[in-house]
Amino acid sequence: MKKLFSIGGLAVLVVLFFAVNIWSNAGLKGVRADLTQAKLFTLSPGAKRIAASPAEPVTLYFYYSGKLAQGSPSIQSYAQRVRELLEEFELRSGGKINLRVIDPEPFSDDEDRAVQAGLAPVPMGPSENLYLGLVGTNTLDSQEVIPFFDSRQERFLEYDISKLIYVLAHPKKKVIGLMSSLQMEGMMFDPMTGQPTRQPPWQIVREMRSFFEVKTIPPDTDAIPADLDALMVVHPKNLSERAQYAIDQYVLRGGRLLLFLDPFCEGDQPPGMNPMEAMGVKRDSYLPKLLGAWGIELVEQRVAGDLKSAIPVVVGAQNRPEQVSFVAWLSIKNDTMNRDDSVMAQVSQMNFASPGILQNKEGGPMELTPLVQTSDQSQMLDVAQFVLMPDPKAMLRDFKPSGEKRTLAARLKLKDGAVLKTAFPEGKPAAPGPDGAAKAPEAAADQLKEASAAPNIVVVSDVDVLTDRFWTREERLFGQSLGYSKIADNGDFVINVLDNLSGSSDLISIRARGEYARPFTRVQDMLKSAEQKYLAKQQDLEKRLQDTEQKIAELQRKRPDQPGKDTLILSPEQQAEIEKFRSDMIGTRKELRNVQLDLRKDVERLGVRLKFLNIAAVPLVVSALALGLGAYRVARRKSGQKLSRTG
Repeated sequence: MKKLFSIGGLAVLVVLFFAVNIWSNAGLKGVRADLTQAKLFTLSPGAKRIAASPAEPVTLYFYYSGKLAQGSPSIQSYAQRVRELLEEFELRSGGKINLRVIDPEPFSDDEDRAVQAGLAPVPMGPSENLYLGLVGTNTLDSQEVIPFFDSRQERFLEYDISKLIYVLAHPKKKVIGLMSSLQMEGMMFDPMTGQPTRQPPWQIVREMRSFFEVKTIPPDTDAIPADLDALMVVHPKNLSERAQYAIDQYVLRGGRLLLFLDPFCEGDQPPGMNPMEAMGVKRDSYLPKLLGAWGIELVEQRVAGDLKSAIPVVVGAQNRPEQVSFVAWLSIKNDTMNRDDSVMAQVSQMNFASPGILQNKEGGPMELTPLVQTSDQSQMLDVAQFVLMPDPKAMLRDFKPSGEKRTLAARLKLKDGAVLKTAFPEGKPAAPGPDGAAKAPEAAADQLKEASAAPNIVVVSDVDVLTDRFWTREERLFGQSLGYSKIADNGDFVINVLDNLSGSSDLISIRARGEYARPFTRVQDMLKSAEQKYLAKQQDLEKRLQDTEQKIAELQRKRPDQPGKDTLILSPEQQAEIEKFRSDMIGTRKELRNVQLDLRKDVERLGVRLKFLNIAAVPLVVSALALGLGAYRVARRKSGQKLSRTG
């Protein structure tokens, strides 16, 4: 009877096990428990709001060639990571986002649609392409695409998906205001002579127009239009007080600002002037009143030099040219860029020319979060060295690294508990009278005394970073322009910042996340060590091959010609030498196989230890604790029984 009850109880447990699993899969489908250290599967608050923001349904087509990815664990694991994050967006959208997962088999209609949408395939074999991308559509037939999910950009995965959803939810083209004292948008007439001219727009303006609607804001404006999604101000030299007031109020209203200043703008060269005539022309832009109210400054009359990032230039006479590192022209690479900010995700190199130095002011309401910095081999240079003809050789000779990194571009962040106040507490500056005399400030009823929304500002200490020659090169053939190719990522940086600033506050708030992949560094070290051994053996084999070929060639030269015989017939010495080489080659290849075999054995032993620790060690510890607890209870019970008998 006991046996029957035992079998029946076991059957009931099995039924309950499957019932609980089926119920949990159906009833707890929306329940999540993110146990990762960096909360990789938990959307940030901004991403959650973006997921719930579409007024009309958004459909996401996740193209993943799952069958072709079999046998590629890194691709499979990252694809699973992407899919689970997309499912989290779908879950948080409240039904506004519909996710469809598609495995585009070769030569299928799904593959044709993937190609037509602009996804980037990865060749996996003859006529086989692997897809791992995302296509999003809305009810207005707008389409946004992530061509390929690159695991190297995993830290920005949440941002990229959030941005795609946000653009689909807000399909209208963003409006960017452009205010500049330079002729960035080109000109048809020379303002100095009044003669017709054909100066094309800067390449950065062309780039901006392909992504945004660009609206010109005159430098003498006294109000910034309310319909702007972001404002870009470039080299605001001689900017009137009323124009500065307009920028101040725009920022306090929550407007987004990208500001380019410069202690010495090399691109600000008045047309028709020689260097001597241009010496007295103002070529700097600082805006100390606005920057002071924000709590930062651009160091006056100082340029950032950097020995490590210096760009080589050719100096000297034409018949005796000499290449010298120009410490004021900088090519900044990855190692001094802020990889935690999404605007730097695709930026790997930026070129600067005599950039300024941004720094915090004590007691200010905002502080700099660097985006681009020099290396620690930097020095402050005097602007006076650039006014006439800079001497790269003298600057290099006298250069003394300070050991400090200098900030060239930064995002401004409001300090905790601080309030951003107006730079014009006395009121709106009055327009000058007919005689040019200044008047008392005007009392404006609509003036904001402090920020009504979180300010979003990015400041760059160089204007030349925008000029064509420092980031693009025009390709020409027989006098005809074939277009422009980029030599640096200056343009990408500008577009990224404007794209970021013109998005929602939720999108701006999303920062880089941790990485899902946790590589086995011990195994990687073992692989590197084995690779070194393998390469050493391979080099030894190649050297033996070369030595043997030389010996054979020497033997061939020493062998006298034998008329009437085939000269391709090898002598006994040559045959013996070849047999010796073959023997050595077989032995060396065996050694190479042994190296690989030892590596595989080491990795397998390490894997066994890891499996034991992960699978067996924890149950053993729990079992040991359970046995210890049981033994403790038995001992206490026996002790109690002895006391009761004694009593």
